[in-house]
Amino acid sequence: MLIFSLNAVFATLFLMAARWAWVRAWPFLRLGWTGIQAETRKPDFRRNIVSRRNISESGRFLLGGLLWAAITLGAVAFGVWFVVQALAVIL
Repeated sequence: MLIFSLNAVFATLFLMAARWAWVRAWPFLRLGWTGIQAETRKPDFRRNIVSRRNISESGRFLLGGLLWAAITLGAVAFGVWFVVQALAVIL
């Protein structure tokens, strides 16, 4: 029962961390993606220095969101692994 409890605790912690990381990732992904889309719809975005700067800043937001999303996927993977290990102890 101790092994089951430890696996359940770690599964809960990793799944809570995954939710927290997704809450952090989603605004960065949304801001980065919509910022890039809004600037690239302009006809002169390749020559306009302000548009290029805005695309660069939006790209940084998008990369930050992708990193948080990768952390989310890793935490979900560990959470599922600990859930499977807890179920294997019971069965």
